Amino acid sequence: MERILEVLGEGGSITLANEKDNYFFTTEELAFENEFEIKDLKSESDLFPDFSQAMLAMLKKYPVFQLHPGYVNEQFRATIKIYFDNYLLYNEDEEEGNWTKDKWKTALG
Repeated sequence: MERILEVLGEGGSITLANEKDNYFFTTEELAFENEFEIKDLKSESDLFPDFSQAMLAMLKKYPVFQLHPGYVNEQFRATIKIYFDNYLLYNEDEEEGNWTKDKWKTALG
């Protein structure tokens, strides 16, 4: 499995990956079942035949660019930057809240 992008949020992460010419994303979350038990929740998306379809599906489902970049594969950096720039273009009035554009700009070079 080749990791392409990993984003981090409070209590979890989303990872976009490639395996045998199939692209998919996974999520991992920690949830409190009660005050003494932590439950590890994992999910995996459908398989996509190309990066673009997987990236668009992930962006549609999760607020990726409002989370913190944990890892960006160098080979996909320029392509992911196009998605980020489009996000900024269509969300320029959005408040930053807990995320920062600077972290993404640094991660994407």
